[in-house]
Amino acid sequence: MALASVSGCSSTAPPDGALASGGSTASGGRSVGNGGSTQEIEGGTAGSGGSSGGNGTTSSGGFRPAGGSQGTGLVPSESGGASGDGGSVPTAGSGGSTSSSGGVSGAGGSMVGSGGSNGGAPTVSGETVDGDTCSFVVSHTRSEAIGTVEIVTWSTDLAGVVEADIEFGLAGRELSMVAPVNLDEPGHRTLLLGMKGARDYAFRIVARSVESTCTSAEVVFTTGAVPDWVPVITKSTSSEGASKGFIVTTPGFDLLRSRGDFMVPSVYVFDTDGDVVWWSPRLVRDPTSARIGWDGTVMWLVDLYEKGILRISMDGMVVEEIPGLEDAHHDFAVLKDGGIATMLRGKPESFVEVAPDGTITTIVEDLSTLYDADTFHPNAVHYHPEDESYTLSDLYLEGFVKFTRSGELVWQLGGKSPKGPSFELVGLEPWVGNHGHHLTADGRFLFFNNDAPSANPAVPPNMRPSAIIEVALDENDWTATKTWDYSAELFSRQLGDVQRLPNGNVLVTYSNAGVIEEVTPSGEVVQAFDNSRANEEWGVGMAMFGYATFRTSLYGEPPR
Repeated sequence: MALASVSGCSSTAPPDGALASGGSTASGGRSVGNGGSTQEIEGGTAGSGGSSGGNGTTSSGGFRPAGGSQGTGLVPSESGGASGDGGSVPTAGSGGSTSSSGGVSGAGGSMVGSGGSNGGAPTVSGETVDGDTCSFVVSHTRSEAIGTVEIVTWSTDLAGVVEADIEFGLAGRELSMVAPVNLDEPGHRTLLLGMKGARDYAFRIVARSVESTCTSAEVVFTTGAVPDWVPVITKSTSSEGASKGFIVTTPGFDLLRSRGDFMVPSVYVFDTDGDVVWWSPRLVRDPTSARIGWDGTVMWLVDLYEKGILRISMDGMVVEEIPGLEDAHHDFAVLKDGGIATMLRGKPESFVEVAPDGTITTIVEDLSTLYDADTFHPNAVHYHPEDESYTLSDLYLEGFVKFTRSGELVWQLGGKSPKGPSFELVGLEPWVGNHGHHLTADGRFLFFNNDAPSANPAVPPNMRPSAIIEVALDENDWTATKTWDYSAELFSRQLGDVQRLPNGNVLVTYSNAGVIEEVTPSGEVVQAFDNSRANEEWGVGMAMFGYATFRTSLYGEPPR
């Protein structure tokens, strides 16, 4: 096939260097409760995050803790590591008991070493804080795994509390970030997420009963420093009208195996100032996609080749691998019930859903029942709750399919030999190579075209600039009419992503180039983020992005 070099992704695992599994982790690791919020980014305020789905992403025993040997060099050691004294975040050794109380992981199963990334997190316990009509007893401490996450527990003498939030933000400014409180959590345990490193912040608790509202005085604290092994994101463009929020991403596929044993976070989040606000240690070699779970309590991660799907508590304290999903690859979708859906590598390729307790249900046993391809290479998936369906990209199909959660084909866009309804392309020729995509509520379908046609005939296939294409889908006339396209003359052979933003702009991720742009409908770049500094410091292959998702808030349901 002519497209063999577009992907650069083999169907077999790369040689050696896999992180070993082992150790144990507590089954607790609680995080923030339900709800949406408004997040403040320095210099502006983001829109609303929306409401969350249900509770219950914690396994009832079906998941195993992620462990691993220290001999690989992929993670910092307990005694030191990249962050100096106290180390950053070790993986598990041996032992570790299961805890039913939630807070701390077992010895050897936690992501926290002696001192963690913060060298001993400051803790304030049982402080009485006055409110305007009541009083609070407040404890708060920095996460030992992620220094920009603050963990707050509290109680109040306000009777009959039915709802609560924690408002927080940079000290001395408007507290415009809002963490929803899950009142069912012991001590109303709540995480403050999305904060910059080594900065003074403040929070106040707002508790509501049926009859009244009580707001606490402000409590000031300082976040920990961001480790020096976390990528430095350069914001190269900034214009009026750019979105404010956060981008969840990964380092992507290490095609040239140039990362070696460098400490690189497997997933990280940066805000639209370019500041990294959340990260994991290096857990896998080829993290291609990461997404916050539907209820906002966990971060999910997929390894392209070796480890399958991992789940990380948002306080960074617990990492779990999911048995039975070692063959998951490329991408996955988070579901309303707290589970996920993903593709499994094999002959045949299949598609499965995973419940919060680890139960795996096969939705499509063989993807060839949905579409034809010379080689099956599914690489990106999205869940659509409005009609309980999925859209799936396949590189060698050179197209996409939509199918229901019961595995029934709805339609095919692009490709050949459709097995059900398909769209006639209007104003658009068949394309070469596709990965990330976004089906919007108004029937527009945007996708990342890896190898777009070039006006320069001297440019060979598989080296032509990538492009974003938007089509309007008409399921009455079965036409897909091209309505928009964009190219920055950058090329991404692997991955590549696109997302329509709440303000109508488009987020474009050139994975191989290490560039993410926000583009207006007129083609103006209003902000851009670049990871090229990693190439300068560590060599080729370090500056990639995986798939990327913009969120106005790190709480609440996902934006797509």
